[in-house]
Amino acid sequence: MNAAGLLKTLQRKTETVSVEGMGEFLVSGLTVSEFFEVSQHSDNQDLFFATAISYGVLDSKGNKMFKPEHAKELSNTSNVSFIVTLGSKVLELSQPTITSEKEAKK
Repeated sequence: MNAAGLLKTLQRKTETVSVEGMGEFLVSGLTVSEFFEVSQHSDNQDLFFATAISYGVLDSKGNKMFKPEHAKELSNTSNVSFIVTLGSKVLELSQPTITSEKEAKK
């Protein structure tokens, strides 16, 4: 694998996710600094997922929908499906996966 292939694989991924009864949301993986901020709340699952959502859910223009200070409100007011579905997808997209050198070259 070369540097260009690795850098392509490491780019943040974005995906549309459907939350039943709430619609579709554009989500993105986290940067390293955002991931470390999220991990500061690993002792509180509600706040952990809500913080991931505050960094990883985007509006239709690709801008962050929430500010980090919305995390506490999200953790207190959102339903389980919203928090778990979106938070899990943000964290999943934050993990680069390479199954083969061929995939990195795509």
